[in-house]
Amino acid sequence: MRQLVVLDLVTDLSIGLACAAIAFALIHFARRPTGLPYARVFVAFAVFIIADGATHLAAVWSVWQPSAWLATLLKVATALASVAVALVLPPLVPKALGLSAASAMLDGAPDAILLVDGTGVIRLVNERAERLFGYARSQLLGRPSTLVLPDDVRAARDVQRDVYGLRRDGSRFLAEISVSPLVTDGGRLITAVVRDVTDRRRLEDDRVDRGRAEVARAHAEEIGRRASFLAEASRVLAASLDYEATLRSVARVAIPYLADYVLVDVLETQGRLRRLAAAHRDPVLEERLASAPGQAPVTSGTSALEAVIERGEPTLVRDVSDDWLAARARDAEHLGAAAGARPTSLMLVPLRARGRTLGVVSFVLVNGARRYALADLALAEDLAQRAALAADNARLYREAQDASRAKDEFLAVLSHELRTPLTPVLGWVRMLRTGTLAPEATERALDTVERNTRLQAQLVEDLLDVSRIIAGKLSLNLRPVALGPIVDMVIEGAAASTLAKSIIVTRQVEPDLPRIEADANRLQQVVANLLSNAVKFTPAGGRVEVGVARAGDDLRLTVADTGDGLAPEIAPHIFDRFRQADSTITRQYGGLGLGLSIVRHIVERHGGTVQATSEGPGHGTTFTVTLPIGGPLSDAPIGAARTPSPAAEDSLAGVRVLVVDDEPDTREMVTEILKAAGAEVLAAGSTDEALRRADEGAPDVLVSDLAMPARDGYALLRALHGRGMAGGLVTIALTAHARREDRERALGAGYDAYVTKPVEPAALAALVKELVEKRRRRA
Repeated sequence: MRQLVVLDLVTDLSIGLACAAIAFALIHFARRPTGLPYARVFVAFAVFIIADGATHLAAVWSVWQPSAWLATLLKVATALASVAVALVLPPLVPKALGLSAASAMLDGAPDAILLVDGTGVIRLVNERAERLFGYARSQLLGRPSTLVLPDDVRAARDVQRDVYGLRRDGSRFLAEISVSPLVTDGGRLITAVVRDVTDRRRLEDDRVDRGRAEVARAHAEEIGRRASFLAEASRVLAASLDYEATLRSVARVAIPYLADYVLVDVLETQGRLRRLAAAHRDPVLEERLASAPGQAPVTSGTSALEAVIERGEPTLVRDVSDDWLAARARDAEHLGAAAGARPTSLMLVPLRARGRTLGVVSFVLVNGARRYALADLALAEDLAQRAALAADNARLYREAQDASRAKDEFLAVLSHELRTPLTPVLGWVRMLRTGTLAPEATERALDTVERNTRLQAQLVEDLLDVSRIIAGKLSLNLRPVALGPIVDMVIEGAAASTLAKSIIVTRQVEPDLPRIEADANRLQQVVANLLSNAVKFTPAGGRVEVGVARAGDDLRLTVADTGDGLAPEIAPHIFDRFRQADSTITRQYGGLGLGLSIVRHIVERHGGTVQATSEGPGHGTTFTVTLPIGGPLSDAPIGAARTPSPAAEDSLAGVRVLVVDDEPDTREMVTEILKAAGAEVLAAGSTDEALRRADEGAPDVLVSDLAMPARDGYALLRALHGRGMAGGLVTIALTAHARREDRERALGAGYDAYVTKPVEPAALAALVKELVEKRRRRA
């Protein structure tokens, strides 16, 4: 009996402990929601097992303290637990069956599906998920969702695209994930539907690539067409060297590729536009558009045409509406709306070359089926730029041809003008050498020689002035100058020529005119050139009026004649170099045609302007010079440059002069001039000979040419300094070089004076006397 009791005790104790362990395990699983409807089952089984275990434990207790009531109560509790389990289980059976059906339905879905709980752990997957990720179902359940998805799906919203899924082998695939919440008895779950979109994306990329390739091919074809168009346009534009013909070709070449009709308008003087060309598919409309009258000068306003000309930038009007045309009457007139042309899209492009606006090209569409875009505007700008450059090159070529022709004509005239005075000079000189001329004829011969020699000298001076102007080296000695006395001086100097032609010169100079900041000698040259020009072209018995008046902040000098006048085509070029109104062999008047060019440059260097106006041939010409005012209000005569008075025959008595020149005629002439003034003269034809002459007797004055063979005048002066003979020596450079830099070089080398050939005898003798006296006073 004792053994049975021990065995019963051990058995009940073992059963009780085992039931307790099972209960604790079931309770642990029940506290972890799985999303499945088994929680109540686990709780019921836990209650039953606890009750059953308690019964066995009580049986053990009753061995020492038997209690019928306790055993009965425990058995009742066990019975109640059994009844409770029986009541709970039947309602859960359909739910378990439904869960199995749902699981089967998920397995039939085409996409991978994962159920993830609130902690991010996978609770359910379907068969497609197993195949997609490469894991068995048991390997996914209970694992975190980041095992197969890069981000926590709990933080996702709606649909995620362009994300990557992770397979078991470590590879990635492009995925699209749809996320939605799911509320169950076990708590809130997240449903993630994962779809592999690798193939779909590849198809989409292929479709995009094909579309891009088609666009690129179409773009390349369009570029090819435009390149061909521009190449053809360049060929057409280069086919002519005529300015207007080049611009006309723009209109024709743009039809029909770029426009339905094209207008070319050129900008002329005073801002007026002239219709140069028009091209249209309809010949009738083309004729109407081409015959449009010129437009008024361009002014600031709302016109698109004016804006293009003022700014030099193109304008694109994609849609030309009736309201747009109504608000811009000038543009409508320009586009030929009144002629029956109704534009629907428009481009206005300036013709610009080398910073100048030459005109405007209008490209117009009329059919309404097409509208201009920015690419069309870029093409139109390219075409207009090529046309403008081609036209400007044609203009420059024409001007170069004209300049070359004018230069050839000028050289022919120069040859004539140089030979003409030489003829009487040479003829009279030869007759004088015979000694058979009467005294009256001899006097007339000498006057003729002197007059023509001075004419030659003036021609050379004009050529030198033009050379200085071209080189930009025409210098000005600016100081306050009164213009009235200069005018009087010039009129007085021209008295002989005006008297010879019985021309009346009237002077109208306002009193108390202000001075201007100017070079007096150059202003005298301006007035003299204008007056001599007026006298030359005015017939005998005519009139010339010279006037000076104040005009605001300027002085206005006018020289008006009753001479031949100017033709309209000549007036714009009257101040050009190498340009004359008549350069033919039958021309009536002489001269090189340089005087007015020199006038213009001198006036412009003074900050002024000069212009010529004429009502036409036979109506005379008026030259107007405008100069800015500067200096006090006074018209008192200014100190003119002092002209040396003729030297007396013995004014250089006792002065020893060394004359050096490699040209025998000049050397002999200078020698005779100085001997006539009483000087003792030694002559040498080279530097070496001059040094020998100086060694024979030290001279007081050296008059030397600069340009000599072997050793020039600078070498001579250095040699004299080296011998100690230049300390008290007066040195004068006598040369045919008349440039400013030549003068500066000679004076910088140590010469006391610089005299250009030809030289006035009295002036040379007076200069020598003046320098000798200054040197003696300093000594």
